[in-house]
Amino acid sequence: MRAVLRWIRPSYDETTLFLMTATCAVLIATHAELRELILRVFRPAGPDWRGGFLYVIFAVHIIGGAVVSLYHAFGKGEKDLISKWLMAIFALFVNGVAGVFAGTEMLADYTGAMAMFPIVNIVTGSLLIYQVGLSPEDCITDEDATGWDLVIGLISLIIIYAYLELRFELSWAVEFSVCIAYASLFHRFTRIGVSALQRWIMRPAR
Repeated sequence: MRAVLRWIRPSYDETTLFLMTATCAVLIATHAELRELILRVFRPAGPDWRGGFLYVIFAVHIIGGAVVSLYHAFGKGEKDLISKWLMAIFALFVNGVAGVFAGTEMLADYTGAMAMFPIVNIVTGSLLIYQVGLSPEDCITDEDATGWDLVIGLISLIIIYAYLELRFELSWAVEFSVCIAYASLFHRFTRIGVSALQRWIMRPAR
């Protein structure tokens, strides 16, 4: 039973965090309304600078998690506890944003399979909180991402995003939810399929 739970829980490895960071970069670059939302959130409101300062501190943690995620995706070696905390905060934040914003929108406008993605975001974020509570050092793995993992993951993510953008008229929140769900959980199926294909191609000739 523990082995099953270990397999189905979201795997927060370097590939996962890299794909989450890539999703954020792509969505921010292509959706003006998301950029405007970010500016509104982190712009100090009124003369009280303390609220803005707290937002800046929070933003530093989120941006720091994204930067550390990119650094470790292309670097080697174990991660220290601070790096793991920053990466965990970043993963929790993007899952939460995806689940809340897309969930609010989908409750009114979407049914069927599409509506499951905010649920995946919320569940994977909740599981991360649970993992952090059990063992902060183990919530982010020390497994090094391979170049093949990053390339295949990024290509798959771009295909998913392009399909959503060109085939449907979706908001940034829905696209964000789907891409983060893929990065958090579903990309492992891509890795399994690619690994199986590699083994089949490299099998010895009879």
